[in-house]
Amino acid sequence: MGIICLRFKFRPNKEVDEILGKVGKMEEEAVQWLIDNNKTSLKEVHKALYTTFRQRYPELHSHWVNSALKTATGIVHIFNKRRRKGKAKKPNLRKFFVILSPCLYRVSFTGKYVRLEISKSPRDLEPIVLWFKPHHKYRNLLEMWKSGKCKMGQITLTRNSISIPLKFSDPPIYQPQTIIGIDSNENSLDYFNIANEKFGAVDTSEIARINRDYDRRIQKAMKGKHNPRFKKKIQRKYGFLRKERTKTLWHSIALMFIQMALNQQAALVLENLNGMKGRIKNTSKRLRQRLLNYWNIITFHRILEMKARLYGVPLIFVDPTNTSKSCPVCGGCLRGQDKRCPSCGLSRHYVAAINIARRGLEKFPSLSWLGQGSVGDPRCPSSSDTLIGCHYDGKLMQSPTA
Repeated sequence: MGIICLRFKFRPNKEVDEILGKVGKMEEEAVQWLIDNNKTSLKEVHKALYTTFRQRYPELHSHWVNSALKTATGIVHIFNKRRRKGKAKKPNLRKFFVILSPCLYRVSFTGKYVRLEISKSPRDLEPIVLWFKPHHKYRNLLEMWKSGKCKMGQITLTRNSISIPLKFSDPPIYQPQTIIGIDSNENSLDYFNIANEKFGAVDTSEIARINRDYDRRIQKAMKGKHNPRFKKKIQRKYGFLRKERTKTLWHSIALMFIQMALNQQAALVLENLNGMKGRIKNTSKRLRQRLLNYWNIITFHRILEMKARLYGVPLIFVDPTNTSKSCPVCGGCLRGQDKRCPSCGLSRHYVAAINIARRGLEKFPSLSWLGQGSVGDPRCPSSSDTLIGCHYDGKLMQSPTA
């Protein structure tokens, strides 16, 4: 299910600040209790602290206590998950927030304005009322919610903003008629369509140029500066701009591949590059900087996977091992830094694109008419365990019955 979050800001509100102050204290105490007692269950923290909080804040609706305990439990879950990876710091709630129970608010959309009504206590005759004028893009989404095309999730409230998630059901994923294999390289995305045997390439060198440009800007802005806070401010500013510009380009490229797949009723096949950081940790510093700081290919894979789910396009990930070393045309072997097959002259990138497509072909029995799902030498079929992950229903992997 696709989720789009609408975020609205508002000016500081005395009533909201007062409630969040009380809720924040409850969350801090609940988080501390869960960590001290090594608990993660909402039921247990509710049993231990609910009565105390209700006696302490009798003027608040009981669902404010429930919301505070649920939010605290979620914070501890994230803390424990990060602690297992060795990245955790003890939660410090400097900016209070709360995930509101549906019983505490009402949302209405008039076509031009969004009205949010928040109840402080049971049968509140003077609830907190906030008005927002949404952007025209938000209006289209709110009209879809109003007409019943999507559902609204639980709202997150902070001192100066609210976040409203809209949940859209995923469209049915079609049965593919062909396979498009995509080889991810530093400066290009090379693809191959099995059905019409056509190659193509998308230049992505602009991504690396943007990343290098913002690295130079950060270094120039911090030259001669010694204040750590000022340095962090510079990095935060340029890091945000850098991230937004690169994500915009990746979104455009992802939409191009989605349109291509929809027009040809094709399935997209990508390499599974998860764990790349661990595989290149023993390489040179310059290579690690190029692949991790300037390439951002995992960002593209996540964006393409998200859009494939939203548009109903089948997408799978396959093992990238040796996809660029065996030519699928002549069976030749590419070694070292060979850019082309020594026998037939086929580009190394297109060699990888063909092999990736063929590995994906094995996962769709209904496309057996396109050929054997082989990698490299046609006499050497690839292994049957090349599928790393897929997001579509397993029923689509079975050939249709007559």
